Amino acid sequence: MIAMSGIQQKLDRYPFLVYLPVILTGMIMISLGWRKWPDILIDFGRELYVPWQLSEGKVLYRDIAYFRGPFSAYFNAFLFRVFSPGVITLAAANFLLAMSLFFGIDRIFRKAYGRLAAFIAGMSFVSVFAFSQYVKVGNYNFLSPYSHELTHGIIFSVLLIYVYSVYLDRKKDALWAVIGLIYGIVALTKLEVTIALTPAVLLGLVGAAYRVKMGVPGILKISGYLVIGAAVPMVLFSLYLSRYMPLSTAVPWIFFQFAQALNPNMVDLVFYMKVAGRDDVPGNLMVMMKCLGAYAGILAFFGAGTYALKKTEPGARTLVTAAAAIIAAGMAFFLAGKYWAYSLRPMALVLGVYSVSIAARAARVSRNGGDIKKELIILVFSVFACFLLIKIVLNTNLYHYGFALAMPGFLVMTAILAAEVPTLAGRYAGAFFEARVWVVAFLAALLFQFAVSGSRYYGIKDYTVGSGGDAVVTYSAKMSSKGYWLGQFIKFHGYLMPEKATVTVFPEGIMLNYMTRKVNPTGHIDFIPPEVIMFSEEVMLSTLKEKSPDYAVIMDRNTKEYGSEYFGRDYAKELGSWIDKNYTDIFVFGKTPLKGKGFGILVKKRNDIPDDASSLNKRGELYVISGNGAEALSLFSAAIKLDPSYGKTYYNSGYAYYKAKDYAKAVENFRKAIEIDPGDLKAEKGLRAAEKAASLKNV
Repeated sequence: MIAMSGIQQKLDRYPFLVYLPVILTGMIMISLGWRKWPDILIDFGRELYVPWQLSEGKVLYRDIAYFRGPFSAYFNAFLFRVFSPGVITLAAANFLLAMSLFFGIDRIFRKAYGRLAAFIAGMSFVSVFAFSQYVKVGNYNFLSPYSHELTHGIIFSVLLIYVYSVYLDRKKDALWAVIGLIYGIVALTKLEVTIALTPAVLLGLVGAAYRVKMGVPGILKISGYLVIGAAVPMVLFSLYLSRYMPLSTAVPWIFFQFAQALNPNMVDLVFYMKVAGRDDVPGNLMVMMKCLGAYAGILAFFGAGTYALKKTEPGARTLVTAAAAIIAAGMAFFLAGKYWAYSLRPMALVLGVYSVSIAARAARVSRNGGDIKKELIILVFSVFACFLLIKIVLNTNLYHYGFALAMPGFLVMTAILAAEVPTLAGRYAGAFFEARVWVVAFLAALLFQFAVSGSRYYGIKDYTVGSGGDAVVTYSAKMSSKGYWLGQFIKFHGYLMPEKATVTVFPEGIMLNYMTRKVNPTGHIDFIPPEVIMFSEEVMLSTLKEKSPDYAVIMDRNTKEYGSEYFGRDYAKELGSWIDKNYTDIFVFGKTPLKGKGFGILVKKRNDIPDDASSLNKRGELYVISGNGAEALSLFSAAIKLDPSYGKTYYNSGYAYYKAKDYAKAVENFRKAIEIDPGDLKAEKGLRAAEKAASLKNV
């Protein structure tokens, strides 16, 4: 106890010391996952392409079909305009935002639960959620999220709750305008965050009024501030977009995602049913009950330990405490190691019960004349965390969408253990300190095990795609051929299309557009089942006909998670048929896509774009590089017919014949290249090599 008192005194004198373990943990997690956070094909390409296009002058909803709020896209576009487009630009900005979220969590939890619970909550965010990857697909972290609208929405929601806590301290009614402003920004991000924040804000308003026995005029006043503040960002974005489209068009697009939440074709997609756990309600409820049993066992262990301490001699308390701490850590290792994927299933139920108990506690404290400020902060945060789980309510986890949706709830559950459980132990058994030791041991082991699980995939990523600020490290070809073939496309696409060519990728793969800086003229980012449902195949096809890209790229993507496997075969058949009729295959990287035979990228050229000698020659060069000499020679022959004076084609033909060991034709073509361009040193060198090879062959 004396040692703990000394530590407490040092923390009071140097409060920044409490952040050192968190900073060290964050540095380790970032170094393990350096440039490995995004997925190279799924989702994150959109997070790069859209702001890049907006920074170039395109307008959201008019030029780009978008189904989320406008705030994040324009925020990232601002970053690209100021600092230049780049994966690292977003990662750096997201790191700063994640740190601001950490400090917001720290301040809120200090006010609500105290220093220890705040430290554990902050450490939980950094070690479990901010920088981790629990599944093969990347993007489920705060540095390269699959949706910036989700992470931005949560960051601003935590900021709102912090401002609310400041209001409870200062009682300045004007702060409700700030709360409203932040709420309005959140409403322009992602639907599920807005749905979660709304009851939290309303409950916070009612609670604040109840706390000071505010009359109707006072309630109307702060409600007015809230509504006016919330309207500001919505009005500003509506006015901005109205410069480029009618206001009656702009406003529905801003809130398009709210309408889609009521679209039964979207809600009942197999993917979203599985995400929510609605695909197997009885089974998921059974898992939830089993997890609740495990939770009860953990609490029973703490209760039994507390009871044992009451009957333990003072001299033996230290030994009992240490033994119980070791057992608690072992339980955490077992739980997080074997059942980590299921361990959070009952979170929504736990948070719901906890929120009701906090509301009851607030009512009791208020009746006794006490201040309910702390209870209100806890209640608002817990309600927000509980409603944030709606999308994954029966399938709550810390991976996939859970990296963001389950994060606030997980922090509340750690606070229950770190603050509420020791308080009860101290009240009923005088074992506050001992219970804290057990809880800290349990949570330390739990967080360590989760952190290890969350960094495991980073250890098998070692292949770099892209360069400079856009470099991303992904799986090697031994693990997955996707990164390799994407890298090959980026490296060699210039052999297939001119610099200013327009490209649309089907059904998904806008990352190719971003990495090669090729514009998609259709404005449709993806052509997978959710987007086809939201925007309709008819509209997509009409847009494709009106704004046909120069090149159509078919990316292998099995979308069976949505209930339909392949684009053009199982869904979007009219789109696929129109592409096949109006575009011609010119090259394939890897396997032919959408055949179930492996990953590949097929490049198709629009039929009405004529070939010239230069384009045929370049394409032939790529076939030589890929080892298909016969196709290369066919293209070189076609190029020569179009322009017999194009010397490069003769050199390339000579080289292709040389590789095919047809030295006589190699000599013939090298000589023709020199005849057209007497200064062609490469052709002279090729001619000498071909003549030498021919002479040796004839010996």
